[in-house]
Amino acid sequence: MSRRDDDLSPFRDDPVFRALTGPATEAELAGEAEALAAFRSTRPARPRRRFAARIGTSGTVAVATLALSGGVAAAYTASWPAPVQKVLHAALGGIEVPPPSPHHHHHKSGGSSSTPQVAAPAPSVASTPAPTAEGSGTPRARSTGTSLPGGGTPSPFITPTTPVIVTTPTTGPTPTPSHTPLLKGATLDITASETRVPVGTSISITGQLDAADSTPIAGRRVALRERLMGVHGWTRLGSPQITSSTGGVIFTVPPIERNVRLVLQTGRHLHSTLVRVVVQPAITATVTPSATDPGMVTVTAVVQGGEPGDTLVMSWHNGKKHQHVALDATGAATFTVQVPPTRTVHFRLFLRRTAEHASAAALFTSPPT
Repeated sequence: MSRRDDDLSPFRDDPVFRALTGPATEAELAGEAEALAAFRSTRPARPRRRFAARIGTSGTVAVATLALSGGVAAAYTASWPAPVQKVLHAALGGIEVPPPSPHHHHHKSGGSSSTPQVAAPAPSVASTPAPTAEGSGTPRARSTGTSLPGGGTPSPFITPTTPVIVTTPTTGPTPTPSHTPLLKGATLDITASETRVPVGTSISITGQLDAADSTPIAGRRVALRERLMGVHGWTRLGSPQITSSTGGVIFTVPPIERNVRLVLQTGRHLHSTLVRVVVQPAITATVTPSATDPGMVTVTAVVQGGEPGDTLVMSWHNGKKHQHVALDATGAATFTVQVPPTRTVHFRLFLRRTAEHASAAALFTSPPT
């Protein structure tokens, strides 16, 4: 049937048509006011007024219009608003049109639930997957298309919440010292407890690390390096130290056997000034008279802090007589001299200064033989 065809004769034998075109009963007209109110509430003001004027006061015409425009199918599925469905049920009850459902709601998402729709929580951002409440170890799914615990689906019109960044606390040793570049103008000072020491003496080295504005720099690794005189290259002495909150470090230098230069270093390019520590050798001597010649004595000198090949000079009689003997591998030298058997002789031993040590001297006497 075309849109402009008003001939309803093909439907005269249809029970629905007969029910709709028959005279209205008092029961059928009972819901007229509710039907009109329902139409006015669901359509714009001007079309509703025009539509109401065209309908007039006949509830039967309104029901017939709905039925012939596909409303019967909607009535069977209970898809009309509750007031309209009530009218249709009253008018078409003979053909088993169901009554309105008291809790029926139409949702865009297709789901039905009396529980308000809420957005599923956004997944947490973390270094490791956040476990679910059941402990499965699987991260929570995104809100789109994810079922809620109550059985519904999250609304696509609700904006997800901002992701929460979860950080896992870590435990471990104290952080390593900072390796960030030093500020321009930083200074590293060095101070030695002594700079001239007897051979075999241990000293302490103090360092101070400050910024350009004299502010102490803490937490920096500082190394002590040495260069023994007569030995090529620099070597690290002991383990590096970390500057304290006042920017200071303290090193203990092992017993020194020869002259040494010391320097503090932090990073690759910041060094302290050089500190030179000079070693003072120690000389000991013994005199042994000859068993066969009463006027002959043997003087054995041992130099601690000397180097093999160093020349040790012995003089007596106020320097008028003297001998030169080179130190052997053990640092010893032996002298054999003729002395007056009846008087005491005063001897003087002298070690010249070298790059490895300072000069040294010793006095001793030979009693009469």
